[in-house]
Amino acid sequence: MTAFEKMKLREGSLGATAREEMVRSSKYRFESLVADDPSYREGVGIIRDGELVGTLGLRMDNRKLRHGVPQMDVHDILDSPVMFRLGDVFHTQTVEADRVKEEHWLCIEENNLHGINRDGVVESCNYLLRWQNASTLKIIERWSSVRSPYSSSLDVSRVITVESAKYRILVPLDSETSLFRVGTRFLIAVQGGFEPMPYSIVEFDPVSSNYQDRGEGFLSFVLKSDQIKPSDNWELMIADYVPVPPPPPPQTSACKIVFTGSPTLRMGGAAKEFRAAFFDGEGVEIDGIEPAWELALPDGLPPHSLNMEHLPSGPVVLRALAGAGQMFKLNVSGDDATHGLFSTSVEVAIASLW
Repeated sequence: MTAFEKMKLREGSLGATAREEMVRSSKYRFESLVADDPSYREGVGIIRDGELVGTLGLRMDNRKLRHGVPQMDVHDILDSPVMFRLGDVFHTQTVEADRVKEEHWLCIEENNLHGINRDGVVESCNYLLRWQNASTLKIIERWSSVRSPYSSSLDVSRVITVESAKYRILVPLDSETSLFRVGTRFLIAVQGGFEPMPYSIVEFDPVSSNYQDRGEGFLSFVLKSDQIKPSDNWELMIADYVPVPPPPPPQTSACKIVFTGSPTLRMGGAAKEFRAAFFDGEGVEIDGIEPAWELALPDGLPPHSLNMEHLPSGPVVLRALAGAGQMFKLNVSGDDATHGLFSTSVEVAIASLW
């Protein structure tokens, strides 16, 4: 290897073409220097569909106000294990003096920069929006950017002129937010100890920032004041709340050991049959469960004192060969995919033949 090739190897710029050399060299320099940048942050959480999908280290710099909305530029290594995408929410923690400052940022722009690294723009989230899925009745939360409705931070020329509009909201696009429609209602908390107020979607844009082929994006909609409804739950901050019905009481399955007469074996006498019966929560006997039998013998009763024979139909036949005056336990258990586990036991006495 020549000295020139060794230099290129150190710079990470070896390649078959001039473009490939430039890309590799630029990528190498970015990856080598990004962690030393003052704006580099470790452990930035990436929230997608309301769940934390991973953490990464990236640059978050050039904080600015655009139409009164805090935004930052972000830069990430292209081959990170978890790469951010449009509509992701970034969760950051910063230590400032005597407190830990937590922030959430919505990714509103992202770009693959010439195959070298990924950059984008994130907008500060200032409100945790809550609502209820009408089908599953599950309460959903998403960090969102709630701003004045009369201008948009995404387009300088765009001005929203909806009468009585109150808030413009940006939220991540996912399986829950994609169910929003005009008329969807929310409760928005008001600062200063006032009661929350209901609002409904009056202007809804599900297309402009929705990239269906990539499965990513965010939604923009405008809220206006709405009327209070009896179904609004102010304690949970959920509009049109439907109470979740209580779960049905659990069915108590049971099993028992069935035998004739008393649970007593005569030493040297006739054998006795024991059968396991399994019942559902309504007391109906269940067929098809294979019983598992076990003898629990005391220390003074050796195993050869008893003979246990398994019958093909499931019961067992016990015969006492010794141990008059002793007692032992006969255990049985069963497992069913629908009704779960069963178990019970019975104490059996060994008596003399006369």
